[in-house]
Amino acid sequence: MYTVVIVDDEIGSYNMLQNFIKARIPYLTVTGCFSDSTEALSYLSHHNTDVVITDIKMPGLDGIELTRRLREENVNSKII
Repeated sequence: MYTVVIVDDEIGSYNMLQNFIKARIPYLTVTGCFSDSTEALSYLSHHNTDVVITDIKMPGLDGIELTRRLREENVNSKII
């Protein structure tokens, strides 16, 4: 079982992706969905997560900057 966190400022998008994963990919468990990448960064800094699926264009902290900061904090999640 692998854990997944979804980060997207469009709530409809992350809900759709979360529902797709639950219905079609039984070996993945969505442990968090965040519309605010700063909140996601805080969560991911304290919770081991196998995969992070992030939008690139988001207000404030975008997906590229989120990835950079996760790497700085030695978070070893795979990032999509």
